[in-house]
Amino acid sequence: MQEREQVDQAKEAIKREEFYFDSSDGETGIRVLAWIPATAPRAIVQIAHGMVEHIERYDDFARMLAASGYVVFGNDHIGHGKSVVHVSELGELPVGGNDIMISDVDALRRIAQDRFPGIPYVLFGHSMGSFIARCYAGRHGAGLAGLILCGSGDQPRPVAFAGERLSRLIARASGWDYRSQFLHNMAVGSYAKRIPDATSPLAWLNTSEECVKRYADDPACGAMFSAGGYASLLSLVLEASSSGCLHGIPSELPILFVSGSCDPVGDMGKGVRNAAAALIASDHSDVEVRIYEGMRHEILNEPAHELVYADVLDWLEERL
Repeated sequence: MQEREQVDQAKEAIKREEFYFDSSDGETGIRVLAWIPATAPRAIVQIAHGMVEHIERYDDFARMLAASGYVVFGNDHIGHGKSVVHVSELGELPVGGNDIMISDVDALRRIAQDRFPGIPYVLFGHSMGSFIARCYAGRHGAGLAGLILCGSGDQPRPVAFAGERLSRLIARASGWDYRSQFLHNMAVGSYAKRIPDATSPLAWLNTSEECVKRYADDPACGAMFSAGGYASLLSLVLEASSSGCLHGIPSELPILFVSGSCDPVGDMGKGVRNAAAALIASDHSDVEVRIYEGMRHEILNEPAHELVYADVLDWLEERL
């Protein structure tokens, strides 16, 4: 009881800040949230959120980390959240969107480390953000103290390559911001079919109907990705599984995969284990996989999410 009260008091003392920085695209203001603990932080944890969602959805997770002594930063990617001028732009990514998102993660890392120098830096990515994080670690892994990959996967390269080529063809023919129902169905439309007795096309996200409804009712969530968005996403998927990325990630970097056993993005755990195996085969010495039985894609929002929270905290304690 006393420990719980201390955690609650620590959460109440957290200072949440919002600010913007200039995207590497040269025109977009990137929205950032930061959760600052009341005491000197032990490490920085930066969050890269997933496709067609936003950083605000990580408030509870970030507060948990901040209450445990970590300073947390996260931004809305281009085409997401408050990093758009109008809601109609949600899901739109420009040419080279994959590179822009990676560069923006790097820019926020520098902002965070300038403000809190000399402490370890950990990158956490969920879903699309996990692929951004993997690519980031392959390009800019020097100095990383840990990499946590949530809701990730391992799309077969021929399939990802074909999807990326097709997305680019559609984008060039119909416009980079064109919304293709065909691409949408191909990319995410089949996920609900892998959930027995699914009550919603979004049932693959969470076992809790309340959480699924909250996502569906959020005007900043669930927009159909543009053709250019899918091209950028699949470019990330291809890069993350490439030899260059696998060998670019520092071999001694501690890496944690966390995923639900009923998450179709991770092929019900199989794709997650394949991604981890590829890193191990590339001489990475500290790769851990934790699969949560019965959980779906958004394990941080599952009814039993505190199991994930506790495992992430334990892993951070052991590695930092």
